[in-house]
Amino acid sequence: MDEGLRKAGEEFGVTVKTIESTDANALEQNLRSAVADKYDLIITSTFQAEDALKKLAAENPDQKFAIIDTVVDMPNVRSVVFREYEASYLMGALAGLITKSGTVGMVAADDIPLLKKYTVPFEEGLKSTNPDAKFIINYVGGANAFNDPAKAKELALLQHSQGADFIAGASAAGDFGVFEAAKEKTSTPPDRIWTTPAPIPTISFCPS
Repeated sequence: MDEGLRKAGEEFGVTVKTIESTDANALEQNLRSAVADKYDLIITSTFQAEDALKKLAAENPDQKFAIIDTVVDMPNVRSVVFREYEASYLMGALAGLITKSGTVGMVAADDIPLLKKYTVPFEEGLKSTNPDAKFIINYVGGANAFNDPAKAKELALLQHSQGADFIAGASAAGDFGVFEAAKEKTSTPPDRIWTTPAPIPTISFCPS
């Protein structure tokens, strides 16, 4: 997102700035700081900011906000969501065609509604082309579910040991761990690993 924001700023002649929140608890504080600095638009790129954003948007009805990956139905908030499920379904269908072992895996960050847009369509796509395929899914979980490459690697290696020859990653920064697992197992080449991004919690804003 940072790169896209920078390019947009250059193209439209506006100054942009990004604040990275170290954890979900810092989101409200950073949002309040951005509001106090009177920025034209404040964008938060994580669903984890939903509660804080609702509070700040209600307190500041004239401030314009945007949020990515979830919907906040308020007049001064623009919600940005995507059709991830379409790509996920197609990737699952591809996995069903590619797998030779008949076992396909996925390493996901957590068992939450946001990621079901990846996990459920992926399995449906897999079954559409290979009804007999076995689907293995493991969740990183914990406080660092989106940023735990070591745990994601451990899960990918576990799935490999269970016969998975196609492993999809939906664990954000954890996907680097899935890549590392692939490097260690020559029977799982890099072109058979698919990952989906999920951003580190950030707040971006465009100043006047």
